[in-house]
Amino acid sequence: YKRSNGNVNVPRSDEQLGVWVNTQRTEYRKFKKNNGKGKITLERIEMLESIGFEWELYSEWNKRFTELKDYKEKYGRTN
Repeated sequence: YKRSNGNVNVPRSDEQLGVWVNTQRTEYRKFKKNNGKGKITLERIEMLESIGFEWELYSEWNKRFTELKDYKEKYGRTN
C-alpha cells in the first residue's frame, strides 16, 4: 500500500487492510489508556512506526487546517 500511495493511511473502505489498520489504531489507544496493557505490544507499535504509521490521522487534518487559516489571513479568502 505504501509503495502505491506514498503513505500507510489505508482508508477503512479497504475492507481487509483498512479494517486491520483501524484495529491497530484502536488497540494503540487502549494500550496508551491502560498504561501499556492491551492486545498490541510495544514491539508491534515500533514496527508500525518504523514504516511511517500514523496513530492519529487528525494530525494531518489539523496541519492542513492551519495552512488554510494562514492562507485566509494572508489573502482574505479560502478559495
